[in-house]
Parts: sequence; structure tokens; C-alpha cells
Amino acid sequence: MLRDKPSECTFFKRFILFVFVVAGCFARTPPGLARTVQISTVVFSPAVVKLSNPTQLEASARPQNIRLRIQAYDAFGNPVTPSKKNPITVNIYGAPTGTISPTSASITSGDSIKLTYNGQFFPNPITVEAYTANDGVGGQAIGVTQLLQRHKVPTAYGSKNFVIPFDCSGEPDPACANDNIAGGLRVVGAIGYNNPTQQNLQDFTIDTGSLGAIVPLKDLGPDAIGPAGPGVKFYNSSGNTFAGSYYLAPISLKQSDGTIVQTNPILVLAVDAGFCAPGYPNCTPPGTDIHYLGVGFNRNSTTAGDAFDSPADNAFLEITDDNNGTDVSPGYILSGDGATVGITDTSSFTLASLTANRRVPGDWNTTPGCYQFPTLTGRNQFCGTLLLDVGIDGMFLDLVKNKRPAGAVDTIDPKTLPANLQVSIIAGTPANPALSYSFFYTPSASPTGVGPTKITWIVPAKYSPQIFVNTGRDVLFGYDYLFDGRFGNVGFKPVP
Repeated sequence: MLRDKPSECTFFKRFILFVFVVAGCFARTPPGLARTVQISTVVFSPAVVKLSNPTQLEASARPQNIRLRIQAYDAFGNPVTPSKKNPITVNIYGAPTGTISPTSASITSGDSIKLTYNGQFFPNPITVEAYTANDGVGGQAIGVTQLLQRHKVPTAYGSKNFVIPFDCSGEPDPACANDNIAGGLRVVGAIGYNNPTQQNLQDFTIDTGSLGAIVPLKDLGPDAIGPAGPGVKFYNSSGNTFAGSYYLAPISLKQSDGTIVQTNPILVLAVDAGFCAPGYPNCTPPGTDIHYLGVGFNRNSTTAGDAFDSPADNAFLEITDDNNGTDVSPGYILSGDGATVGITDTSSFTLASLTANRRVPGDWNTTPGCYQFPTLTGRNQFCGTLLLDVGIDGMFLDLVKNKRPAGAVDTIDPKTLPANLQVSIIAGTPANPALSYSFFYTPSASPTGVGPTKITWIVPAKYSPQIFVNTGRDVLFGYDYLFDGRFGNVGFKPVP
């Protein structure tokens, strides 16, 4: 479907976005206004459905009827009444054939749709999307939800994966992999094209430290549905902030053999403004030339106006194929060479288990982890959470100031560590680590191994004395990284 041109309501929507930002877009939790005012949005009730599924492939459960209440809001926040002239279109993705019916429907009256689940086994979350025109005022209202398994599925993986190489302009290994890890991981793809040509393909940076696909409005393809409500994405490592409108759009990724694999249509943000968040004096206004795929877990809404809050917003978890993606286990492996999307086996990786994210059904909490200063006396191991963030090239440590060992704070620049201090990192628990490595901190201009070129102490909020380590992407010099979205694991494998 062709996307609509921005309407006369764009100014109004941007005004609402401005209110969101001023009201507190840089807070961890969006303010009340962002939760109550719906702009060009479809809202589902219940927000997420859990089905009583069988736990074995050949088994079946009792068929179930699902009634989803669907309320659309126009560009002024007014409820949209569906009609034959202005229906709400509902599409379902990722279900085995015959499991959910119907898989496409139009609501022309009322405020709900009835779906039937036949009780058969389904391996992956099923995505439900809805959109409708805004009663002639321009743009679309859009919304996404998921149908999840109530019971755990068996410990088996899908049979298919897709190899997506990182772009380094034909440079051979090992220089290619080294440059990717040093400079950033970029895949070749496009957003908003059902059938992209070579001219439509561009480099997109992969980031495990955020969630959501970001593209300049000028590079969004014609098959995107929207524009919908206003959106904003804030990156707290840099202060870079981007504003635009949401769309539903397929994401195309170029495989190692040159063919294209696509996602189901997912929520994306097409941006036409970029600025720096308050409190980042070293931030340079970023403009709008950002091509970004945030594929992290537990990287939910960072600020008011950020609607990326679900695994359904993760491009690497929404890959589809001739089997509706049912033979692809959600997850990926990252190395210096590329991404393997779809988990078929984890036996070569050492795994750390994740816990379910109760706030966001279907998501997982951050990896447990520790950092330590082995050469210092007294308490020098600190355990909390760990993020392998391929979106940054340094390391961040979070600990309240009065808990930091004196020998771990540089006397000239207290925001960093003294040079030559030994640092040890664990992913998982000390008793059962999935990853364990050490290095002597050596600040430098370019990385050469797992030790980061820059380590920065985070200044935590006074009310949040968390312990946290963001390793950055230099870990990939020594280890491949796995995220298993079906069973909730991260894994590490030494690079040969």
C-alpha cells in the first residue's frame, strides 16, 4: 500500500510530540500524557493475548475463540468509527497455516474482531497488526500486538537461518572483521519496499543496545503504511535524539548470496528532525541521516514518544519466509563477519539463562553479569546486569560513587579508570559464567582486542544505585555472541 503524504495534521502531531519531549522525554518512564493521549494509533484490548497451547509438536489443545477489541484514534486523538468507506484492516503474521483464522480481515462496524485458534502447536509469537485511514484527515492509525504461548514450547529450534554479511566494501578477512568491530556493524538493506532494487539498498547500523528501526523519511520506500503518530528516539550514550512519524513497513536484508530476505511489516520510525538531548554538552546535532536497526532485548521505550516496546518491533525477530517464518527460531548470532538470523543450534555456545520480562510479555530481562578489579584490595567484584552493546566502541560501568574502589577511579579524570588497571568481566553468574575475560585497561585511539579503548563511569540517578556493565562491541574480537529469543538465552563462543 502506498503511504500517504504528510497531511495538514503534521503540525498538530508535531506539537503533541513537542509536549511529550518537554514534559519529560528524557525520563526513563514516559510521563502520563504520553500514556493517555493517542495520536494516529490503534489500541488493542487485551494488550497481549496468551493462548493455551500444546507443548508438543504433534499434540493439540482445545480450540479457542479470541475477541480483540480494536480502537483507532485519529491525528487529533479522537476515536475513529470504522465503516465500509473507512475500515480497519487487520493482518496476522507468523502463524502456521490454519492455526489462526482469519489471517486478514476488515472491520467495517463495531470495535472488535473474533479470531479462532484451532489448538495446534505454534512455535513462535504470532503478530497482529491493524491500520486505518484517519477519517480523511490524512495519514494512518496503526497498531501492533502479539498472540503468545501460555505454556513453554519444547526445547527444539527451527530448521532455517539466514546469513546477513556485514558491509565492508569487499575488504577480505581478517581486515574486514576487524574494521567492522572497530567501526560498527552494518548490513545492507532497505525499509518500506516489497521488492527493493539495488538502488534502494543502503547500509544500516546494527545495535544491540537499542530497539527499533530508524530511517530518514526520504529513504522510506513506497510500500510503507502511514504516516501514523509522532515518534521520538533517544540514545542515552550520545544524547542524539530523532523525531518523525511511525509507519508499518517491511525491512529487506541482503544475504551473503545476494538474495533478499524480508521481515513482516513492523513498526518503524521515519525521521525528519534530529537534535541533542539536554545535558549532553559534547553532543553535535545529528541531523537526520540515520539508518539504524536496534535489535536488542529489554531495550524498551526510552522516552515519551518512543513506541518501540515489544519483540514485534525487532527486525531480526520478525524474519519471514514461505512458511510464514514458522521454521525460523527468533534470535541471532553476531560475529565480526556478519549476522546469522534464526537459531538452529546452540551446542557450540556457552549459555547464560535470562529471566522473563514481566512488564513486556514475550521479552527477556537484561543479562546478569559482573565486573571486577582483581589487583585491588577489598571488595572489588560487583554483580548486576551486563549488556553487550554493539552500538558503541567503549565500555560503561555503573556504580554509585561511594561504592567505587579508590584505585578504580582515575585521579586526573574521575569519569574513567586509571590506565593499566586490570579489569575482569563475567556474563552470567560467578558460579556459572557463560563469558569470562580479563584485560589491562589501555586507553587508545583504535581497538586491537577485547579490551575497550575507553571506559567511562556512568553517573547513576541518586535513586537507582544499579550495578551495570556495558561491554561495547570489542568483545567480538574474542567471542561470537548469540541471543536466543525463543528460550531466553545469551551465549558466547571463542573466535578461532
